[in-house]
Amino acid sequence: MPLHTLGHTILDSRNNVVYFRGIGRAGDLASLSGIWSGRGENVFDYSEKWQTDFSFLKQDINETFTCYQRFWRVNLVRVLIPVDWWWDDNVNPQQQYGEGPDLMMSYRSYIELLVQEAAKNGIYVNLCPYEVHNYYVSGDVWDGIPGSLGQSSLAYMRTINVNEMHAWQLWWTSLVNRLGHYSNVIFEMWNEPDDGTNTAASAEALAYFNYTVEMYKTIRDAGKHEFDFYAVACKFSSRVNGA
Repeated sequence: MPLHTLGHTILDSRNNVVYFRGIGRAGDLASLSGIWSGRGENVFDYSEKWQTDFSFLKQDINETFTCYQRFWRVNLVRVLIPVDWWWDDNVNPQQQYGEGPDLMMSYRSYIELLVQEAAKNGIYVNLCPYEVHNYYVSGDVWDGIPGSLGQSSLAYMRTINVNEMHAWQLWWTSLVNRLGHYSNVIFEMWNEPDDGTNTAASAEALAYFNYTVEMYKTIRDAGKHEFDFYAVACKFSSRVNGA
C-alpha cells in the first residue's frame, strides 16, 4: 500500500504501522539486469548476468521475491542504481564494457520489471542512486557526492545540464515519471553520503544538504503534477558525526 508518515512512524493507507524488514541485494551493480536466480539455483551466480530474455528474467525475479517474502519475511529490498545507467537507459554492454550481449538493453525497463514483481509479493523497493558512473566506467573508485562531485562524475552530470543541481532535478524527475505511480517505490537520496570530513559544518556536507532539500521538492512536485495520488518516502542517511 502507499506509505505516509506521522511523526517518526511509517503508516500505510489504512494507517497501519509499517515496520520494514529489508535487505540490500548483491549483484544489482554487476549488470543491466542484475543477478537473479530461480528455484533450485545458486543464490548468487555471475553466469546470471546480462539477461535479455525478460520472460525468463521475470520468472527468476518473481521466484526470488517469493523466497524473500515467504521464508525470510522480507518486505523491503534496497536496490542500488548507477546514475548513468538510468539516464542513458539503452546500453550495449559488449560494445561499451567488453562483456555481455552485443545488443541494446533497457535499464529502465529492467528496474520497472523489478518493481512490478516486488509488488506482487507485497515488497517495497528502495531505489538508491549509488554512484554517477557505473562500476565498469568508475572502476569502483569513489568520486564524491551530490554537491561536491569529482571531476569525472561532475562532467557526466553536465551532459544532462550544465548546472549540476538542474541536472539532478532532471534525473529525479525522469525516475518519478517512470516509477512514481507504483505505491511500493521508495526513493532514497544517495548511498552513504560521507564526504570524508566527519563534520556537518563542512562545505561538502552543506552542499549535500541543499541537494536533498531541492530533490525532495523536485520529487514531490513531479508526483503532484503527474499523478492523482502520489506517496513517496525519502531517506536521508549520513555518517556525519556518527549519525
